[in-house]
Amino acid sequence: MGLHGEPGIERTQMQTASQLVQRLYSEIKAEMALQSGDEVAVLVNGLGSTTLLELNIAYYELAQLMAKDGLQVYDSEIKSWCTCQEMGGFSITLLRLDDELKKYYSAPCFSPYYARGEIK
Repeated sequence: MGLHGEPGIERTQMQTASQLVQRLYSEIKAEMALQSGDEVAVLVNGLGSTTLLELNIAYYELAQLMAKDGLQVYDSEIKSWCTCQEMGGFSITLLRLDDELKKYYSAPCFSPYYARGEIK
């Protein structure tokens, strides 16, 4: 589903966190052709009304699946970054990293809503 209610790939009944994460991860894994040994950055984003506890449950389920598949987590962010008027649910984003991308991903940056590194 899109952030502002755009149509998704299917409509389902309420499911457990484990079932939801399994479905989302299987779609992402297939689309990205992820393989054992790949290193990824992970973003679990709350859409507005999903609590941090619920987001961490989703990440826990995701981390187990990725570990089983031999994926390495370089970094993870679990937070409500991009929301829409108290919308329920969460999204999962994976970024496959190589040495060059890790350099840019880890570079210090500073903005009003995100900072990484230290100010010198």
